[in-house]
Amino acid sequence: MFDHSLMAAALDHPGADPRQWISYATVDPSTPGAPNLTFTTEYGPLVNVTLHPSGIPAVCRVAHEIAGNGEGEWYPFVDGDEVLVAIPEGDEKAGCVVIGRLNQEIDAWPQKVAGADATQNTFGFRRLRAPYVIETAASYLIRSAVTKASIGISADGSVQIVNGDKAFMAIRPDFVGLQSGDASTLIQIDVAAKQAVLEANGTKLTLDGSSSSLYTTGTLQLGTAGQQASEHATSVESVVVLLQAFFTALGAASPGALTGAGLAAAFTGVMNTALPAAALLPITPYTVALTIALQAPKIAGVKPGVAAPGLLI
Repeated sequence: MFDHSLMAAALDHPGADPRQWISYATVDPSTPGAPNLTFTTEYGPLVNVTLHPSGIPAVCRVAHEIAGNGEGEWYPFVDGDEVLVAIPEGDEKAGCVVIGRLNQEIDAWPQKVAGADATQNTFGFRRLRAPYVIETAASYLIRSAVTKASIGISADGSVQIVNGDKAFMAIRPDFVGLQSGDASTLIQIDVAAKQAVLEANGTKLTLDGSSSSLYTTGTLQLGTAGQQASEHATSVESVVVLLQAFFTALGAASPGALTGAGLAAAFTGVMNTALPAAALLPITPYTVALTIALQAPKIAGVKPGVAAPGLLI
């Protein structure tokens, strides 16, 4: 009997099988009428390549690290990209598959990544030039095993960033917050209650539509921009003296129906009478007089004049 397997084994030697099982290839140029890449429902992306050195054209599927129901990964192919192609059954018509990409003079290997030398084999990286998207239907976490710092996205859409000192920033559906590691300084927003809290070393400001509060264990200062009230104090009498000098100078610069001396004397008399009462009574008794004064017409000859916008400012 003739034994085919024995005969094949006897004639087997390198080069006896003319088929190629793996080959280098380059991505074909894309033209308006013949794109080098198509996306199909059955096989996903299909790439047109030319095998080397055979020169045989082939339509290739693309192997991925991730491929499942509604899952996948992708990075764009560019005309002339060099790839490695697997050829099942050694037949180019059996369905070639791109299994890798190669760097060379055209697609050069990056020399620097994040400022570090990428040719020293001291760190791993993924350096991209095209826009890149990572999407997951579940939670996602990046964490440092050394410092315990992390960046996480939970399944409910919450985002949290934690550094090595346990300071964190959190954005959740019901809460937005920024807090130091020892919780002595924080900013919190309660979305449901529509309430904001700012706290720093015992001083706490709460903003709420119904009830707001400011509490401090130290000194509270309120001032205008450019001049703080730190270690300075003033009295009503000091303000009266300042205003008296102002009105005197105003009247001297623009004499008219009211002279500077007359205006200053009238103002001093009114304030000397009002000061004792102001120390004991609320401002309510003076609201009528203040309203009338604010509505009084401008007095001719006095610039800008009592109750005029310039003087009020």
